[in-house]
Amino acid sequence: MNTLSQSQIVPRLKRAFARRIKPRKRSDAGLRVVRIGLLGFGRVGSAVVNTCRRARDAAARRGLRLDVRAVLVRNALGRPAPDPRTCLTADADEFFRQPIDVVVEALGGVEPAARLVETALRRGLPVVSANKALLGERGPRLFELAETLGVPLYCEASVVAGVPFLGDLRARPFAARVRRIVGVLNGTSNFILSRIERDALSLEAALADARRRGLAEPDSGRDLSGADAADKLALLLLHVGLAGVQPDAIERSGLTTLEPLDIAAAKRFGYAIRPLAFAEIDGTHVTAFVGPGLVPLSHALAHVENESNGVELRGPEIGTVFHSGPGAGPDVTAATILDDVIEIAAHPGWRRAAGAPAVRAAPGAGRRGPDHPLDRSERLQIDAPATAWFVRTRLAAHADVATLREVLNPQGVSLRATGSIMDQPGGRVLHALTHPCRRDRLERALAALHAATGGTNLALRCLEDRA
Repeated sequence: MNTLSQSQIVPRLKRAFARRIKPRKRSDAGLRVVRIGLLGFGRVGSAVVNTCRRARDAAARRGLRLDVRAVLVRNALGRPAPDPRTCLTADADEFFRQPIDVVVEALGGVEPAARLVETALRRGLPVVSANKALLGERGPRLFELAETLGVPLYCEASVVAGVPFLGDLRARPFAARVRRIVGVLNGTSNFILSRIERDALSLEAALADARRRGLAEPDSGRDLSGADAADKLALLLLHVGLAGVQPDAIERSGLTTLEPLDIAAAKRFGYAIRPLAFAEIDGTHVTAFVGPGLVPLSHALAHVENESNGVELRGPEIGTVFHSGPGAGPDVTAATILDDVIEIAAHPGWRRAAGAPAVRAAPGAGRRGPDHPLDRSERLQIDAPATAWFVRTRLAAHADVATLREVLNPQGVSLRATGSIMDQPGGRVLHALTHPCRRDRLERALAALHAATGGTNLALRCLEDRA
């Protein structure tokens, strides 16, 4: 009788089990197929396709299969379709002739995205969008059209993509009675400021690092200027009952004049510098701004770092609510887009029957609260708030803190704190905090300071952690 060694037994056992226990092929039988039409196939559009593939098992557990059946691009020449069954085209008419259940808009920009989204809604097709530029500028019209037609228009991925909460605001009118919004809404800018703060990098070096990590577009102008955050703030205001706030009406400033020494000085005063979006609502009067600003180190936003986003909402019924999570990157955006698609597909009767009129009950449609966005679009007064200010000035060799007070006080700007004077290659540098005032008064004071000392000045808004 032959005796088998362990080295011979183990392979034989493996072959025996392999013959008896064959892996079952995954079956899609019984799954409801959700046919997606994708507008745009850039970073976000590609991530939507890849996430559909990676999350196939997760969707199957919900009884669904997500298939991208059509992709509309600006130029289809030489571009392969993501799947042999997928129609990739530059012809919008051909795109809409495909068997589509839900349209995902990932084009970016206002046009042609607005026209295509409107076409989809009028055809009775639910739309999911992450396009804050589109929704910030055309949101009131598109949401009104969607509600009139009874067709879902979802946009969770457009603001703080990793922490879905817009749907709650739109579906719960009393929870949406928000009176103050302050947030970090641009992950790229926040990553850049975090790198400057943590490693004393220049803005250019921090931006290059963000691009290497896929957190910044080659053209990052909208991130650095505050335009992207202004779009998102306008969209947030729409969701809390204020239609008609155009992003261009919101005061904005950019990151380009910040230096590591400013962030270090702010910390000595007890503050962190973050790319802020702020709005305060008093009836039909809105004060708002977007740009780098100071928040106390005790505030939750001071601890929102890297590409994360955060937003604090305050209102008479909800008190103070804080949301935070990942805010930059195509994968986070794609995952939230597909969550919206799944939520739409879970609603009874969501699928458009061939030839059916474009009217059906939509999730959350028809729910109007006391401050519904469609009811408050023409009475708004929008301006910038009066806040404290963080000032950096480069002084002449003979100037000191007394000089600063002598120039600013007659202009109606008073100092509440000053830092130590630092000698720098470009001159003597002083940081100070002012008492609250409006921007026009501060700018007049800084112009007088420049005339008196010849120095260059930086001014950032400073928010207090007040209830």
